[in-house]
Amino acid sequence: MSDNVIIDLENKMILLKSEITQEYPWFYDFLEKNITNDITLSTLKRLNNKQKNFIHNMRDTIIEKAKQEWTQGVKGVYDMGKEDRKPCSICHRPTRYVCYISNIRNGNELNVGKDCLKKFGIKTTKSFDLLIKEAKKVKRLETLNNEIPGIKKIIYNWDKQLNYSILIPERLSKPYKLTGKEIKQLFDGYINTECEEEVFSKIKTLLDVRKIRIKKMKKYVDDNKNKKYIPTKRIIDWLKRKQQISIIKQLEKDEVITCNTAQKITEPSFMEIVGNDLKIELKSIGIKITNVNLEKRGYSFNLFKENNIKLFCKHNTLISYCGYLIFDTSIKEHPKLPSLENIIKISTVSDEDSIYPLLSKLKPLFNNLNLNIYGYNLERNNLTIQEKNSRKYIELNLNKSINQLKNLALSITDDTEFLIKKINSSNNKKYSKNDINHFNEVGELIKL
Repeated sequence: MSDNVIIDLENKMILLKSEITQEYPWFYDFLEKNITNDITLSTLKRLNNKQKNFIHNMRDTIIEKAKQEWTQGVKGVYDMGKEDRKPCSICHRPTRYVCYISNIRNGNELNVGKDCLKKFGIKTTKSFDLLIKEAKKVKRLETLNNEIPGIKKIIYNWDKQLNYSILIPERLSKPYKLTGKEIKQLFDGYINTECEEEVFSKIKTLLDVRKIRIKKMKKYVDDNKNKKYIPTKRIIDWLKRKQQISIIKQLEKDEVITCNTAQKITEPSFMEIVGNDLKIELKSIGIKITNVNLEKRGYSFNLFKENNIKLFCKHNTLISYCGYLIFDTSIKEHPKLPSLENIIKISTVSDEDSIYPLLSKLKPLFNNLNLNIYGYNLERNNLTIQEKNSRKYIELNLNKSINQLKNLALSITDDTEFLIKKINSSNNKKYSKNDINHFNEVGELIKL
């Protein structure tokens, strides 16, 4: 349906044949006078304001109740055969399978095709008494809508008002939601005949309260939308997709992203901002962040003193260790400042290009232990160590070993005991050079 069309021809036919429309004579006459055309915005120009309000805010309800007056007729469904077709009474398209439907309030009968039957949701379970009861609700809704135009839309779209470019904090959103809950109870009470028109003034008062609360929320957005670590709609939508509702609730309380919540947020635009800020903060200890790795959810960095070696640290790990530098700035003088050594310890080797220079730095240390780093095979993920005395070879897991050995290579520790234990482990089988050559027929052995 075009944005300009208010009631199309198909809905108009249902309305004209339904009993509920007879309850609004002017509306019925208006439809009948425009029987050959869609009802559009321009068609409404001839109506008064009350009639326009009725069509804009009540038409969907009236159409829905009109549909509910129809049920499958006694003739059931009739097959016209392969060649003959009968036009649908609603859309006028020729149809092979014709369903006869009857109006349970006025006895009108229409023949429709299966598409219109499906479109209008014709059911057989609605009783006359139930339709009357629902018609009364429609009438009460009309009365309320005349007093407060668009009230149903306001209530059913209440929470959409919380959809701003940044997250509305709990201190503002909670009172707004409570007002919505209160006004919904009054609305339902009146529609369901539990109370009478005296609730109109209460609803109007609550709508005035709504305006005040909305004004406060808009001011909050204007005052905070340009702050760096304010929770944005993009971040909140990301958290919703990840079903991180507890984090959203915490953000509603905190109003800003803190070190605690930042660890759990790896939304791409947020990580880019964090990466840029950490790049500035960590420069003083000899770290240069070179890349925000969105796929691995972390940061790659070089050491100023070892520019050819690239390390990687997970977002949550790095923020847990030194995130207070950019989030909780009030404790920037924390006695446990981040150190280069500790960041290296919590990081891993970032890429294959860093393996050779790291192992090269370890060769002198291995030589002192009568060991030789013979080479490594990326495809087999193996590191080959040679015992100089026995001239035997040991194979270790490359990825696991390189991350265990990086602290030695970068002089973070000089403890070689774990290395000796690793080499002398009973789990390590020893091989001849011929064995090693045979193993490395797969992939390429990169020798040092």
